[in-house]
Amino acid sequence: MKLRTKITLFIITVSLLTLASTYLTSQEIFLDQFTELDQEALEGRMSDIIQTYDLELQGMHETMLNYSVWDETYEYVSSQTFEDLQNPYILSNYDEETFKGNRFDLMALTNGRGNLVYSGLYDSSEETVTPVTPEIVNLFGDIRERLDIFTESENSYTGLVILDNGPMLMTFQPVIHNDMTGPSPGWRWPAGCWMIRK
Repeated sequence: MKLRTKITLFIITVSLLTLASTYLTSQEIFLDQFTELDQEALEGRMSDIIQTYDLELQGMHETMLNYSVWDETYEYVSSQTFEDLQNPYILSNYDEETFKGNRFDLMALTNGRGNLVYSGLYDSSEETVTPVTPEIVNLFGDIRERLDIFTESENSYTGLVILDNGPMLMTFQPVIHNDMTGPSPGWRWPAGCWMIRK
């Protein structure tokens, strides 16, 4: 083998080893740091998203107090055994403007037995209130079976449910008197808001 060939092979070998060591070093140093930075950025964004949804749920919870801590709601729920959409209480308090003004896509009332005594689903594109879907009725049944009934005026549940039409933020509160008293076994006032409005 000629000296020129040996030198060329030596230079190629040294170059390949240098490239390989540079690549491995950069993998260890730079890419790991970029991965850490990406992870930190992702965690920061997720924290912001979770905080935003927590604030939305808190706002829904506070808005619901206007309806769930109210003698009229208490009287309606305690006296009803079925949905009566022509009841004066429903007609005056659960129209399209109520849904739109409070930014709710779902509102419902259940009595002590867990039966729906009012339910409405707001279609923001049509600005109409329609009956809830069978999926939501089944959801309320599942919730009634799995969650403890409200025994205290401070009880409430909030969370996220995945429905066929998309994810919905939901919150549940007991129905009680204006003075924050009254038995509330099982009486719930759920409300929901689509996470992605259509």
